[in-house]
Amino acid sequence: MALLTHGMDQTASGIDRLAITAYTTRARLGWFRVVCKQPIHQLKRAFCVRDKGDMGMTIKPIETKYNGYRFRSRLEARWAVFLDEIGVAYDYEPEGFDIDGVWYLPDFLLTELDVWFEVKGQEPGDEEWEKIIALSRHYLVIVAVGQCGMEATHFYLCGNGQKIKAGLWLCPDCKHLAMRYSNEDDTGTIARCILNSHINHFPNNTPTPDVLIAGYFMAIAFTKARQAQFEHGKTPRGKRNRRKAD
Repeated sequence: MALLTHGMDQTASGIDRLAITAYTTRARLGWFRVVCKQPIHQLKRAFCVRDKGDMGMTIKPIETKYNGYRFRSRLEARWAVFLDEIGVAYDYEPEGFDIDGVWYLPDFLLTELDVWFEVKGQEPGDEEWEKIIALSRHYLVIVAVGQCGMEATHFYLCGNGQKIKAGLWLCPDCKHLAMRYSNEDDTGTIARCILNSHINHFPNNTPTPDVLIAGYFMAIAFTKARQAQFEHGKTPRGKRNRRKAD
């Protein structure tokens, strides 16, 4: 009898715990629904999420090794894969510049073209643009803004201290790198080859076979760059440009 009573007490105790747990869960869900309707700064406070400055911490991109280089970020490594896929030789951070007392270290030098290729995850600020424009008075500079994708990136072509929005393209004549931008009357686009100075004009909304082929190869290069895996020592497979011996 005592054993039976003890068992009943244990069962009742278990039911009580389940009831308390269910009540607590409902209460938490109710609180969560209320909290989720609050502004983002209140959400941060509710979940004890603090800004980086409040924690005294700095968050930096992870360095990534690829093709014999140690890139400062995964984004730069993806652009290196992209350049390899379209057959453009490059050197990573080969030299820096002192621009009126401000040091500037561009990302890539496209060695065969003598053009600098700068990578930005987001739109550059005024100070960054000042350095880029200053460099463009001596070199042609291509600025890629975004996350290395066909629809996720836009480009600027900078030269003679000026910049214009442009697209990265492949020359229909020689398949080298070209910049594509709108013509003066905005009735079409111009693709100007950087290496051989070939110029091609394309009317708006009339894709030619050359345009479709170039777009196809660019899309493949972007896809391979986005899908590249660098974790645990993996090396993306693809067309690799050999580094020149020092």
